[in-house]
Amino acid sequence: MKSRKFLYLLVSAVLFMAACDKEDNPVDPHDDEHNEAEGVQLLINTAPVVVVREGKVQSGAVAAPTGGQSPVYTIQFLDHDGDVISEFEAASSASIEIANPDIATAAFVQGQKWQFTIQGLQAGATTMVIKLLHGDHADFTTPAIPVVVGG
Repeated sequence: MKSRKFLYLLVSAVLFMAACDKEDNPVDPHDDEHNEAEGVQLLINTAPVVVVREGKVQSGAVAAPTGGQSPVYTIQFLDHDGDVISEFEAASSASIEIANPDIATAAFVQGQKWQFTIQGLQAGATTMVIKLLHGDHADFTTPAIPVVVGG
């Protein structure tokens, strides 16, 4: 009798687990509709000046003059194929972290959550990290992007 109960419980457990699809897991953070950014490019006007793909800075650096402000940079997040992601959830935004704020600081253009400038404070080099935020967590984080202040 005990072996039948055990067999019944085992079969029930297997059937229950098989019926549960990964997409039904409320704990998995990738189940909701997030932007699946896998890269970023920074533009001045329409010209790409920094490209990040496959977890690496493939080209470029952000620059600002010493004691001055850079041109406006526009952030474009890229999908797996390298295409620009054009639509974001309302809770999406970007953040910028400068490794050495004695060399440079970043500020978003007022009213624009995808455009920023760099204020060059003193000549030198540092790095910055850009994050695509969804609410209070990052959906994507760049590797360290070079920032050069001089001139």
